[in-house]
Amino acid sequence: MDSSRVFCLRVDALYVESDRDYLWRRIAPVPTLCICDFSPQLVSVINRLRELLVDNGLSVVSKRVASVEWFHKTTRRFHFDIKTLVSVTESSVYFSGWHSPFKKPYFRTTELPLTEVIESAKQFKSIELEDIRQPIPKGLVEQILMKEKERYKHEELNDSLMDLETALSKIDM
Repeated sequence: MDSSRVFCLRVDALYVESDRDYLWRRIAPVPTLCICDFSPQLVSVINRLRELLVDNGLSVVSKRVASVEWFHKTTRRFHFDIKTLVSVTESSVYFSGWHSPFKKPYFRTTELPLTEVIESAKQFKSIELEDIRQPIPKGLVEQILMKEKERYKHEELNDSLMDLETALSKIDM
């Protein structure tokens, strides 16, 4: 079975130097988390950027990507309309992004060492959810499982409503 290497990275604002910048943050808030699956395709992009960096003696190389999800605490939702850059330095990788009306990144993630992304042969430890005993992690796992059940119920309801809509549209004809 092919396993994913998903990282959840903290996001920080860039360029918060004036009151005007602060007001824009209220209109276009900074995401809280960046969730990224370091798939083989993304790792190959990072490797190509790293080669460019070394070959040309640069300090940072960036490329626009679409394989990153940004989570906003204020809306409690994932946003996919964010323009995202992956940036590679000599020893790390990070993501930056922006919303309209901005034309350049105004937030970025913490840096992740390249050894964690590319060169690491480490395998993530599998966890049996039933074996978790600490109250906070156990509560979080239970919340996730409840939300997953809710999502399945909503999907089933949506499917049945779509079937009803199809049936009603046939009657109208």
